[in-house]
Amino acid sequence: MVSPTALDAGLHLGDVVTVARLGTKLRVVGVTRQQDTFGHVDVAYVPLPLWQAIKSDTAPGTALPAHAAQEITAVAVRAGSGKSVNLAAGDAAAGTKSLTLSQSYGASPGYTAETTTLQLIQGFLYAISALVAGAFFAVWAIQRKQEVAVLRALGASTRWVLRDALMQAFVLLAGAVIVGVGIGLAIGAWVAGSGAPFALSAPSIGAAAAGLIVLGLVGAAAAVIRLTSVDPATALGGNR
Repeated sequence: MVSPTALDAGLHLGDVVTVARLGTKLRVVGVTRQQDTFGHVDVAYVPLPLWQAIKSDTAPGTALPAHAAQEITAVAVRAGSGKSVNLAAGDAAAGTKSLTLSQSYGASPGYTAETTTLQLIQGFLYAISALVAGAFFAVWAIQRKQEVAVLRALGASTRWVLRDALMQAFVLLAGAVIVGVGIGLAIGAWVAGSGAPFALSAPSIGAAAAGLIVLGLVGAAAAVIRLTSVDPATALGGNR
């Protein structure tokens, strides 16, 4: 069985693939339900004895060495319904090391380094979004200084002024995030259709959108907090 992306590259069901250095012939008999890769390279699933023969450079028709028959790289274990697996006891008996599914991804070459880099980039982008929102609302706060001073002179409380400013900021941020998500989904659909390793999921999109709104509000709050301490007489020119 092969990854569906291998079919996109030109492979077809029923094709015969030859392992160059051994001459072992493999026939494509099925396709996995999702993209399976190792180090960004499409993978194929074969019977364990056949994998052992290829890995040990055993040519077709040649007996498999005894040591090769005992060699494996990983074993997947899944408990039955209502049961659990004692991984610690299994490791102690077999001399193995058990990992969860998410931990096992780190065994793929470059996976941890790539994901750490991407997470760092995401963190910087979130921080930049907060700074951009803060800069925008800083200008907005300066422009509204006299209007806020009038409200304070009419008896508006500090809490009311801050709540009003943050509500307006929330409306602007929510609208901008909705438009941005729409554009991102359109570009993402185009990129995914081009064969690039790209995927979007509803939880990640929702978390990113919520994070942008929250960080934008933090930046906005830092910018408009000065509005709560505006002296009406000073802001309206009473010191001239």
